[in-house]
Amino acid sequence: WYQDSLYTLSHCREKTIEIIENNNLKSTIRTTFKQLNIEGKQFDLVQDWSIKAGQPWSEIQLKVINGKLPDGMNFATGIVKLLPEIIQGEPTDYFYAMNWGKQSFHKENMGMAIIAEKKYQPEHIADELSHAYAFKNGDQEVRYRYSSVWERDHNKVKDAAGFKHVVEQAGR
Repeated sequence: WYQDSLYTLSHCREKTIEIIENNNLKSTIRTTFKQLNIEGKQFDLVQDWSIKAGQPWSEIQLKVINGKLPDGMNFATGIVKLLPEIIQGEPTDYFYAMNWGKQSFHKENMGMAIIAEKKYQPEHIADELSHAYAFKNGDQEVRYRYSSVWERDHNKVKDAAGFKHVVEQAGR
């Protein structure tokens, strides 16, 4: 998030993707962006995306290598806006934004959520294509979780209340 615009992690000199952990309990993919360029500001960034066995969420860590984000820039994330509504909550020391409804490829019920500690000060960003949030406190590193549950998954979540329970578990 920079100068009132969202940017993807796509314009860089070099992108390296590697599997740094892959076993029965956890898998982690690391993407390293060398000289990531956002409006002329360049920096190196590492993104670790991991999932643990049996959990309906993944954890994402974004970290600037050797420094911090350029002044005025914030890490941001979001959920694609397939549904117009988003439900936000702050049960304890974490924040969540979630939705539930017919948004799968086959128009079946699915829930999507982002979960982050409140210390990162997530702030909603108005955007046509996504329910986006900028992390106002995290100029070097942020960690957040992403969850997606489909009504026909093995986890037996069938409605918004069930998905909210999953999201609240992810925040602990």
